[in-house]
Amino acid sequence: MSSKTINKYYDSQLTEQAIERKQHRAWVGGMWESIGKLQFQFLLDQGLDPNHKILDLGCGCFRAGVHLIEYLMPNHYFGLDISQELIDAGYEQELVPRGLDQRLSKNNLKSNADFRVDEFDQKFDYVIAQSVFTHLSFNHLRQCLAQVADSVAIGGVFYATAFICSDKDAFTKPFKHQPGDIVTSPTEDPFHYKETDFAYAANGLPWKVELIGDWNHPRNQSMIAFHRTE
Repeated sequence: MSSKTINKYYDSQLTEQAIERKQHRAWVGGMWESIGKLQFQFLLDQGLDPNHKILDLGCGCFRAGVHLIEYLMPNHYFGLDISQELIDAGYEQELVPRGLDQRLSKNNLKSNADFRVDEFDQKFDYVIAQSVFTHLSFNHLRQCLAQVADSVAIGGVFYATAFICSDKDAFTKPFKHQPGDIVTSPTEDPFHYKETDFAYAANGLPWKVELIGDWNHPRNQSMIAFHRTE
């Protein structure tokens, strides 16, 4: 198996090394200010208000979280990530200096690798997963949709970004996305998908799928909305 098939975020040793070098912002993809603000403004445009509860799936070290925690009512932000190390680094180096730790209980932050969002015992109005699906194989993507569904309120929305390779492109081969020059693959991380894959992944689950597409992401990740139905 090629090492490229392994999601780098599963390698806790590499994560710890990045944090020790104070590179936690780069480890989650960089563009800290621009992508964090982009996510926040997108959610505002979708109707986010301070009373809503939101799950930041793949919260990392709070690139979007610093904006959301400041805006939302205290403890209405929840974060889940595979890396406890990234969560801890973000809490101490990003939230505490801003005083945002006063608005967020550590009980609102959890780490696990299989999307066990039911551990929060909450019904979320919104979920956002920025550059999570880009690192997931199809079966892990479907697992994520299945695990998240019961924790989203009816009428709530799960927003997720992904690299999309249209049907007219050579889906079976590596594909370079513009802007950003990110090369994706159908079988190796980072992954790309076809538009139709998301409806297939959501089949049998209480989601209505909407392809939003372009949302001005600097690396050409498209936005997909999964609307929670009854």
